[in-house]
Parts: sequence; structure tokens; C-alpha cells
Amino acid sequence: MSLRRCLVPGGEGEDRYSSSYTSSKSSSASSMPSNAVHVRQREDRPFVGTNPGAASAYNPGTAYNPGAAYNPPAGSYNPGGSAYNPGAYNPGSYNPGTGGYTSAVPPYAGGDQYTTSSGSSSSYSSSEAQLDTANILEEYEQKALDKVSAPPNASLLYEPKRPFTPFVSVGPIIGMVSETIARVLIETSADVEVKCFLTDAHGVQHGVSQVCEKNTPAVFVFEELRAGTKYRVSFNIPVPGVVSSALTTLPPNWGSATAPARIAAVSNHDLRAIAGTAAGSGKDVWRTLYKDHKAGTAKAGKGGCCTRPRGTVEDGVGSTQGSVSGSAYNAMGAGSSRGNDGYGAANSTTLGDSVAGKFDYLLLLGNLVYVDSSDYVETKEGRLPTEENDAAFLDGLELVEDLSPSQFGDVEDKVLEMFRNVYRDTLTHPTLRHVLANVPCLSLPGDMELGLCMDDDADKPRNFVHACAYKVYNEYFRALFEEVGDGQGGEIMIGQAYHFHAFGDVGFMLLDCKAQPLFHRSSKHVHETPFLGYRQWADIDYALSESGYLSLCRTIVVASVTPIVLAPESVWLTGSVERQMELLATWACADGVDEASLLLSKLNDWKHRKDSREVVLMCGNPVNGGVTIITDSRYAGNRGTLKQITAGPIAVKQHKGVSKLQGSLTNNAVGVYHKFHHSQLCNKNSYGTLQLVIDKDLGTQVTARVVAA
Repeated sequence: MSLRRCLVPGGEGEDRYSSSYTSSKSSSASSMPSNAVHVRQREDRPFVGTNPGAASAYNPGTAYNPGAAYNPPAGSYNPGGSAYNPGAYNPGSYNPGTGGYTSAVPPYAGGDQYTTSSGSSSSYSSSEAQLDTANILEEYEQKALDKVSAPPNASLLYEPKRPFTPFVSVGPIIGMVSETIARVLIETSADVEVKCFLTDAHGVQHGVSQVCEKNTPAVFVFEELRAGTKYRVSFNIPVPGVVSSALTTLPPNWGSATAPARIAAVSNHDLRAIAGTAAGSGKDVWRTLYKDHKAGTAKAGKGGCCTRPRGTVEDGVGSTQGSVSGSAYNAMGAGSSRGNDGYGAANSTTLGDSVAGKFDYLLLLGNLVYVDSSDYVETKEGRLPTEENDAAFLDGLELVEDLSPSQFGDVEDKVLEMFRNVYRDTLTHPTLRHVLANVPCLSLPGDMELGLCMDDDADKPRNFVHACAYKVYNEYFRALFEEVGDGQGGEIMIGQAYHFHAFGDVGFMLLDCKAQPLFHRSSKHVHETPFLGYRQWADIDYALSESGYLSLCRTIVVASVTPIVLAPESVWLTGSVERQMELLATWACADGVDEASLLLSKLNDWKHRKDSREVVLMCGNPVNGGVTIITDSRYAGNRGTLKQITAGPIAVKQHKGVSKLQGSLTNNAVGVYHKFHHSQLCNKNSYGTLQLVIDKDLGTQVTARVVAA
């Protein structure tokens, strides 16, 4: 394999460098078998073994702009004043008419019915050959409700008694869903033709068939669905470990009083924290969500804002009295009374509602899969891993650290398979798997998926391992919202990780501040736009223009893997080295404050160009969750107010860090025009929820909560 570094003169919009990996594997490079793993056994962490399959050469090449129809460089595309609507998006040559499959017999859906490849129904009657579905589900129930104690590299998937029977080993994961389109991702245990079915309450069935390769993510794309319709998801092969899977297409009036937009956000899921192999509470918040769904105790309704055990919580419009009951931190509206459901009040909301079909989207805001680890320590020699750091990213580095760039191709498949194993272990965690099988997801990559950025030299082994990590992220998460197809010669290109969507009155702007510095940073603009980069800024400007993708939306949800406002600049300037390192990856660092202020200004300007517009920020955070009120001095009263909902870590080792700043974060400045204050911060494992009710005359009613287990 060869690695070329092409330094680009600092032209506007150009990447800092463009790296392409071209496979040139030499048969004489190694005498080891193809499935051997070059990993040096170390005493401080367990051996990681893999059995890689064939992988195509990886070519990050020239920067690829995702969704070229809706994410072009500024000025190159003008939709003529109409906002881009994914409901009308046509994914190229795919034709559901030729790939569709319809059967009058309900396919396999976690019960005892099984549909053969010909569409006819059959049952296993022989005790020797029968796939004991009841036992599968019984053992899955036990795994889901009991505290997980498996080591981090152990698969949590229950395998059927007949291992040679092909089955769905990862997923289903519901990806982007619009009024008429839905995407479903799975991975199978063997090469097999899979038929995926969507069946509504009247028995009307849509089917798509494709041949799935073993241990390779595959996406089923459905078109021409009915808006506002719930569909049961099923397959012609067993799906052990998943009781049920369903999706609901968006209604035409999504975001209205009769169909509120309900969105949840999670971030920072370290499987070790749940498995009990790392310090921390070991509490599985996904398990709480699963139990809420099973018990049906989560109640939805009106209510206040945010997280606080006892005390007054402000939401930027008024204030409500917050109290804690059971396991959920929620604000209770005036006049409400505590119920007996374990959640305090009838107007409390938890993410369990989404599992029951009441949440329309789940935003995965970074660090959901820990390919790398946060277990590093600062030394005079730089940032070094601690003894507890058993990240697969380090194993990948060990494979290539003594190789020249021309030899990277010899171990590429092994590195990729190491990272895929981490995704499989994470995505088959029973309670997480159940949530992702029932709620549409959109995602952003974080440091843990890509590897911590520490090296600026594109020729170094670390950058090759970063590229491998990004490829695997694309396979599992980017494929949830767009095609991640092969380029010419089987090469797969590294693309921009940000993406925008318009669903009627509601728009999503998911901003990338992690892949951009690794793969797309321009040397000319590195100090002006360190987080988002020139190209992303060009698309943001166009999307927010009156002829841009989001021009017809009334409310935009802006997502980031780190809080856009978190701590004042003074904390960075006067903080300890440890505190500065904690803030380095956030917008609160010295280089990020000006860019954060610029972003807030542009969002407020878009909001005020037309009446009844609103902008809400949803962010991830590895330390804490909370709701923050941001004011813009250029606009009077509530018109200059934005709300930021920060989804704390859903499963990590608990840190103290920034949560200690809570008392000092009142009316702090971000740039010249913006001030912010945190209603409250919660340093427990938590997640964020948001409800939008849009009225063209009265504006948007925003209800935000952060729920901690």
C-alpha cells in the first residue's frame, strides 16, 4: 500500500492535504495466513483477535462532499428558493420496483414464523432442526434486564442453537426516515439473500431484497411509503436478540400541535462502564430505557425544562419548580402533582417514550463506539495511554508503527476488522440494540470513533489508523443517512461528516468538528475556522440563505458533538493544565470561542429574518448534561434567546471536571454579543429530549429536558 501526501497551496476551500491509500499488497510481505493478526501480546490489556474478511482498498482521495444534491460548495447549487426535502430524494439507480418483494405471509419478526426465500411460509418441526425462538427470546430478556458483566471485547449477542443458520447479527438499526423514505441497516452472520419487510397495521407490505455479505453492513432503502404510518420491520431470516423492530414515517405536518416533533439525543457510550470493567456506577441507562418500554410507565405531556433535584429551574421563558422522583430528573410544571409511576409527574418525559413510538428521531452525538479511549495522561513526552487503556485504536497502531507507508496495505484488513469488532460488541449490547431498532437515527462522529487527533503529519502511521477508523464509522453510521458506495476500482472515499436535512417545517443541521480537523483542514483557514473549516462554513452560509436548503423550515435543530457554549474564556486562560485539556476538544478552548460566537450570530440572524422562526441547539458532552440559555445583545427580549440542550454521557466513567464550574457559569460572555447561563448541570449519565410545537403565528414552543438514571 502506498500513502501519498499532497500538500495543497492554501487556496480557499482547499484541504490541508489529500491522502489516498491504494492497495498494493505484496504476497511476499508476509508468510502468515490471511486471517493472522499482527498484535503484540501485552500484559496490561487482553489480546484482541480478529478474523478479517476481504476488504476493498481504501482511498480517502479528494474530499468527497456528502449528498452532492444538497451539500455543495457555496454558490454551485441553487434550488431556486425551495428547500431540499429528503422525502423527494432519489438514491440514484435504486429501483424498489425491481428489488421489492411482497409476501402474503408475515415474515419472521421475532416470533415463530419464518418466511423462506421463495416467499412461502414454513415451520421447523423437528426437535433436531428447530430454532428455539422461545428460548432465544427468554435468554435475551434475561440479558437485557440483568446487569451486564461481560468484558468489553466479548460479544453480547445471543447466538442461536443452529450456528450454521444465517441470522441478523447486528441490527436492525433504523436510519433516516422521512415522509416516504426509510433506511434500515443490518449485518448478517453469513453470505445470504435477505428480504426486509415493512408491514403496516392493515397488512400492506413493502419488501426489498439483496444479497448480504457476511460481517458486512448492508442498508435496505424503502421508497414510496405512506406518510405518518407505523411499519413493523421484519426479515426472512431470524433476528435473535431483538423482540420487535418498528419505524414510523414522518407525518406531513410534523412539528405541528397535532404532530409535535419529538427528538432525543445521546452521546458518549463506553461499553466498559456498563460491563463494570471500568470505574464508575456501572448503571446501564439503556437498560432503564428498555425497562421503561417494557413496563409502559413513561408518560408524556407538557412541562418544564430540565434537570434539577429540588430547586428552581429556568428555561429562558419562565421558571418551573423542579423535583426528583424515581430515576428521572425532570422539571414539574406549576400545579402538577407527583404520580406513582416512578417518574414524578404526568408531565415528565423520558426517552422511553421514543421506544414506544413517541420520539421521532434519536441523534447520536459522538463517541457511541469507543474505538479509541479517553484513558490518556499528559506527560513531558506528550499524551500517553494509561495502563487501563485497552483501546483497539492502540492495537491498530501497533500493527503499523514499524511499517513504512508502502506496507500499510498488508495490515489494512486486520485493522479494519479490529474496529468492526468494537462496533459489533457495542451495537449488540441488548438494551442499546432494542432502542436503535425502534427509533430513527442520525449521527455524528466523535473522538472515540475516529481516534484522538494528535498528529499533523499525513505520512505517519497514526493518520492511516485514523482513516481506517473513519471508514468503519462510515460503514455503520454514515450509511444510516446516505449511500457510502464504492468509487472507481472499489475505492471508498473519505467525505465530509456534516449533513443537513429538511423535513417540512423542521430542519436538521448536524455539524462536524471532529473529522474536519483530521481530514479536511485547510492551512490557510486553520486559525479562523479550527472547528468547522472553510468548506463546511460555505455550506452553512448557503443553507441559512433565503434560497438555501433550510429556507422553508420554521425551526432548525443544530447538533454538535460538544457543547457550543460550555465555559467562559477566562476558565481556559486561568485553568490548570488538566482543565485546559478537558476543554481543548470543546468550543470553549481559546481557538474555538470566536468561531462559536460567529456561529451563534449567523443562527440568530437566520431566526430573525422571518417571523416565527426558531433555532435549538442539541449537543453531546462526555462530562455532564444540562440546558443552557444563550442571549444575543443585538436582539431585544426573548427574540435574542437560543436554547442549548446538552445530552450528557449515557454510559461513561464519571468525571468531575467541568461540572464543578456550575456555580460560576452565570451570564458569561461568548465573543462580543453573546452571554449564557446554565439552568442546571447534571454530572450523572443522562440523555436529552426535545419537543417542538410550531405555530406560524405564535412561533415555536420548545420543551427541553435532560433525564438522568
